[in-house]
Amino acid sequence: MFTHLRAASSFSFRHGTAPPAALVERAALDGQPVVALTDRDGLFGVAEHIRTCEQAGVRPALGVDLALASPEGGRVVLLARGARGWASLCRLVTAVHRAPAPVAVLPEQLAAHHEGLVLLLGPDSDVGRAVAQDRPLHARALLTAWRRVGVEIALAPHDHGASGQRRTARDMVRLADEEHLLAVLTNAVRYPSPDAAGVALALDRIRQHAPGGYRPAPRTERAHLATGEEMFQVAVGVCGGDRTRARRLISHTLALGSSCALDPVADLGWGRLHLPDRPEATADLRGRVTGGAALLGLEGDRLVDERVRYELEVIARLGLESYFLTVADAAQAIRDKRIRCSARGSAVGSLVVHLLGISAINPLEHGLLFERFCTPSRPGLPDIDLDVESDRRLEAYDAVIASHPGASATVAMMETYRARSALRDAGAALSLPSVEVDRIASVFPRVRASRISETARELPELRNLDGLDSEHVRRLFSLAERLSGLPRHVAMHPCGLVLSDHAMGDRVPTQPSGAGYPMVQADKEDVEHLGLLKLDVLGVRMQSALAHTLDEIDRTSGRPPDLEALPDGDPATAHMVAASNTLGCFQIESPGQRELVSRLRPDGVPDLIADISLFRPGPMGTDMVSAYLGAREGVETPRLPHPDLAPVLAETGGALLFHEQLLHAIDTMTGCGLDRAEAMRRALGTEEGRREVETQVRSLMSERGHDARTVEETWRLVAAFGNFGFCKAHAAAFALPTYQSAWLKRHFPAAFFAGVMTHDPGMYPRRVLLNDARRMGVRVLGLDLNASQRHWGVERDGEGRWGLRPALADLGALTEAELDRLLARRPFTGLRDLLARGPLSREALDNLVLAGGLDALAGVTGAPGAPDRRDVLVHAHSLTQAHHRRADSPGQLSLDETPETVPAGVAAPMSHAERVAEEVRSLGYELSGHRLDEYAEHFARLASTRNLVLAQDLHRFPDGARVLVAGVRICTQTPPTRSGRRVVFTSIEDRSGVIEVVLFSEAQRRSASAVFGSELLAVHGQVRRAAPGALPTITATRALPLSEL
Repeated sequence: MFTHLRAASSFSFRHGTAPPAALVERAALDGQPVVALTDRDGLFGVAEHIRTCEQAGVRPALGVDLALASPEGGRVVLLARGARGWASLCRLVTAVHRAPAPVAVLPEQLAAHHEGLVLLLGPDSDVGRAVAQDRPLHARALLTAWRRVGVEIALAPHDHGASGQRRTARDMVRLADEEHLLAVLTNAVRYPSPDAAGVALALDRIRQHAPGGYRPAPRTERAHLATGEEMFQVAVGVCGGDRTRARRLISHTLALGSSCALDPVADLGWGRLHLPDRPEATADLRGRVTGGAALLGLEGDRLVDERVRYELEVIARLGLESYFLTVADAAQAIRDKRIRCSARGSAVGSLVVHLLGISAINPLEHGLLFERFCTPSRPGLPDIDLDVESDRRLEAYDAVIASHPGASATVAMMETYRARSALRDAGAALSLPSVEVDRIASVFPRVRASRISETARELPELRNLDGLDSEHVRRLFSLAERLSGLPRHVAMHPCGLVLSDHAMGDRVPTQPSGAGYPMVQADKEDVEHLGLLKLDVLGVRMQSALAHTLDEIDRTSGRPPDLEALPDGDPATAHMVAASNTLGCFQIESPGQRELVSRLRPDGVPDLIADISLFRPGPMGTDMVSAYLGAREGVETPRLPHPDLAPVLAETGGALLFHEQLLHAIDTMTGCGLDRAEAMRRALGTEEGRREVETQVRSLMSERGHDARTVEETWRLVAAFGNFGFCKAHAAAFALPTYQSAWLKRHFPAAFFAGVMTHDPGMYPRRVLLNDARRMGVRVLGLDLNASQRHWGVERDGEGRWGLRPALADLGALTEAELDRLLARRPFTGLRDLLARGPLSREALDNLVLAGGLDALAGVTGAPGAPDRRDVLVHAHSLTQAHHRRADSPGQLSLDETPETVPAGVAAPMSHAERVAEEVRSLGYELSGHRLDEYAEHFARLASTRNLVLAQDLHRFPDGARVLVAGVRICTQTPPTRSGRRVVFTSIEDRSGVIEVVLFSEAQRRSASAVFGSELLAVHGQVRRAAPGALPTITATRALPLSEL
């Protein structure tokens, strides 16, 4: 029997080769009672180690392997003993990471956090190195220094068979006896079995190539999780053949392992929620809820009072009062910074969440259920997720962390090897030419590294690469696939925060993230096991766009609307949405959604809830939309299994659409209660669970006296729901900003487009949104050095119409420092003034001129005799000398003595097409007109000779009509389909609107090169509608470049 006290998993980045589970599994097979996880520099693998130990019946020990911050160098291992030891380990790891890189422990840090820790000094420690160098006096001096730290010490040799290791191990055992110290044996484990030694060697070589790379360890195949018998033979060798001494060494190792084995529940607080300290949480929550009801005018409402009483009882039974208050405080702290914040997910179904001000949606108004969010029988913490403005997400983090100092942090996220990164690192390990490796890696899609060979066989663009069948490429693929899934490095999760009580630092270590935030050494799946409250704060670009829109309305009129109090069912907004004029709107701008809203014709939030619930693969793939519409409009009357279900399904005309309806249906027919009904709904997700639910439903219905036919039809309804159902609370959380964005687009289009152009929240390029703004009567103004702001804004033109002013931040090659300087020093009176007070790099200046940013200053009006942008460019160059103003300011321009006035006619004038092309190059979109303006005559000719149809006229053509359409290709997608066949969806835009095109197999064969490679596209096809009155699309028979017509 043996206990491994030193084992590194794959969470020792580029050192360990296997996850903790693989190490535990091998230990369990050998009957080892304890296995320690001692990863390098951190405790990221703790949760997985504990979980797998519990499953395997092995006791877990935990520690860390740290470099020494001393002239001697080397590494040491620290094991935790009991709860105090675990707390010390967490505090020590946090302290080590708080210091500047590299990660290394100082003796004074260990002295401050040594209680309950055991220090293992191996051959790679300072003491071990002194022994290996045959410097016994120095080794004893180092031990004396370690004793002064106050930590318990054990010498822990290992023998991998490398030159000199056995002698060093013997001498360390002898030194331990002489110094009256404990000696234990380790195997410095890096992999589960010897066959993984090659991967460890590759990781060593990868570290060598990385910045600040390490020396590789001596090559060996013995750093595996050896069996007890193997380790006894090692002990015999270390003890010079003395089997009695070898057994004593093994016995000491087992004893230390047993004393360091941790009880996850007692020592780590495993599985228990440690909420922020709130002594009066129950009274505080009730008071806050009561105050919220009064503020919203709901005080004294019987339904409200009953629902609140029920929810508070469940919350109290689960001990979650502090949780709800903490999230409410977090949401308020965010809003106090004037950051938009809203709840998402099933939490929207809680009236307490609404009354605390976390969610703006009253669940009683939309028939939402608390049980879908939180029940006594539901395992784990119910999630309350917050959506905030994406560009201010870190400000939201600041607000939450500042309100919980020392008891809050961000969550870690593991970046693992995928195909491209694995190929590049494997190439470095094999010393292959980096150019050759990059040539291969760059062609691979973003797939798992384990699929490299499979992908190379499947994809034509990979099959045709030269040299893929060579021996060195086969070796490259083989090694890269073995790296699959191994962590490469750690990053801050983009939306996760954790909150806890004052003792959080005793339960989990933190380290600074790349952004400087404290970050727990655990990912989002592990933090709940560690007793931390996880709060997802998601950055949503539409929230930023809405905030920018409101700011522009406020700036220009002083009267921004209250988005939380908009009148539902606004006719003008409903008409716009029904006409599929939803580009830029949250959730409903995609081609599929624009077709769906043309059929549903939603007139307010309730209909948008249904729309969002229906727009999913299951309902769309089985045309549940038609069934839903038929039921809603009374064209079809669904046959219900029992009349008692009619009230449950009334809002959807008898169709079962929402999770909340399913819970009511199960409860109505079985009498089991909503709590148990929710448990059944969750179980429907697996085949085993479905069988169990079927047994329960049939049994309970039979006990209530339902006949066999009713039981069978009810079960069919419940079973089928697994393919279609959606949480109504989820949909409601999305429907509100969807309606808000549509309302703003209809009533404040200029400000709305300023918001979406600034924050780019949707799927369409900015040039498409600009053209949509023009179609809505918004004038698109030019870029102007003195008038444009950092971001997009609105202003009135000379005719009193609202116009959109482009953002200076969009200008290519303009640095942040240059932008700040321009904004601070405006207005500029001319080119000379600009070059004197706002110097730009030559590339930024050229882009500013060619994008039209100096038109107003230079007198570029388009009138006869006025200068052209090329004239301005020539004059700007003549005003400057292209040399560096000073050695530390490359690219800066210096003035000449040339006259200020821009002469006209110096250069050939730019054509309209050239102006548009330069605007697109400099800004990413055109301002002077549409990309197709130069093709106006060509389009007119095609309309008269080839029956070319514009987007705005497609609605006049019947289903099946053969048409020709043409435009600028916006995007092309090949999403997965239920059948597995590839279908290509492409969007094109003419001057009147956007046209959606679908290409099936035959059309793809004829048209693939054009659809994927042409900017200007012409399409022959047939008009198709999903239903009468729906948005028309084109099923293509052939697509070709516009130039070929």
